[in-house]
Amino acid sequence: RQKFRLTDIYPGESPKELYVRLKELYVRLKELYYCGCYLLSCRYGLGNTNGCRGCVIG
Repeated sequence: RQKFRLTDIYPGESPKELYVRLKELYVRLKELYYCGCYLLSCRYGLGNTNGCRGCVIG
């Protein structure tokens, strides 16, 4: 249950706050996906990143 804390609905939270929080989560997940996609295409020399952008792993 702890794992899904980001998607929990907090008491007293407005729908707008919930929307903003879920949007931030979505953006983060999307960046993770793009990062993996980009790194894979680089690693295997596919050349085509299918619109994925690079990601700096810090």
